[in-house]
Amino acid sequence: MRPVQQSAVTVTAWLSEGRRVAAGTLVAVDGSSPLDVGASVYIDEHGTIEGSVTGGCVESAVAQEAMAMLEHGLPPKLVTYGISDELAGTVGLMCGGIVHIFIHPIRDDTRDAVLAGLAAVIEERPAAVATMLDGAQAGSKLFVDAAASIGTLGGPALLDSNAAQEARGLTIQGRSTVRAFGEDGASLGTGLRVHVAAFAEPPRMIVFGAIDFASALAPMARGLGYRVTIADPRRAFLESPRFSSSAETVAGWPQDVLAGMTPQYWHFWIGLILVVLVLVGRERLHRRARAAVAWSTGWLPSRTRPFAPRAPEKQ
Repeated sequence: MRPVQQSAVTVTAWLSEGRRVAAGTLVAVDGSSPLDVGASVYIDEHGTIEGSVTGGCVESAVAQEAMAMLEHGLPPKLVTYGISDELAGTVGLMCGGIVHIFIHPIRDDTRDAVLAGLAAVIEERPAAVATMLDGAQAGSKLFVDAAASIGTLGGPALLDSNAAQEARGLTIQGRSTVRAFGEDGASLGTGLRVHVAAFAEPPRMIVFGAIDFASALAPMARGLGYRVTIADPRRAFLESPRFSSSAETVAGWPQDVLAGMTPQYWHFWIGLILVVLVLVGRERLHRRARAAVAWSTGWLPSRTRPFAPRAPEKQ
């Protein structure tokens, strides 16, 4: 389970227990930042911190703002952190960038949308959570996936409709950003800003060959956010826990494994990264893997051209 999924499990438990929770969401970045837009940190009523927005640079400052909101009922606010003369000795980013973080309590009327978004992260389902940044309804949330929506942004019905349409488009792209709408809910308007945190299908890595290199590579790839599959027609090789602990294992030839991908996976092809690695030296498996993926990937052959026919030896 990736760190973002572990955080989602923890926060889901907090909300299910009825704890009061505030969130800080990274909504925009100027320059560089340790984490991407859409990252979130959560603080419960006891001051426990879960998640991250900058890898540790400004989380303590965000937690202080969040605790003040939970204790005194303060409204949401958009806070900017970066390198400046005033902040040089307190908080800031080592990379020199500027981050804009929306800090807000999770209200009772937004919990269902938040829980739906956390469930999508845990299950690695494409979805998005839209959050109102401006006005009296700041902090309102709308969860959107391919089939339905939960919650409301608190404005006119047109706002929810247009925000949901934008969110579904951003989910396919796998991109989180801020969209502006008119106060009547019209797209491309001004007056209301909505942040959309999009959870796209994770990038896929398919490794053909259940060997030592695969068992070493899979945990590292999973830690980087890849959904890893190790495939090999030799079922006995896949039964070792060293493979199944960090990856999905599939017994089959390359062409059968790729053909068995779900339709949902191919539907979100545009927003995905697919990495196919062949780590086994058996000629038959190597050739079948090459034939199966040649239509969708580039092929980088060995400098020594493995499996090339050998010249007959001289007598």
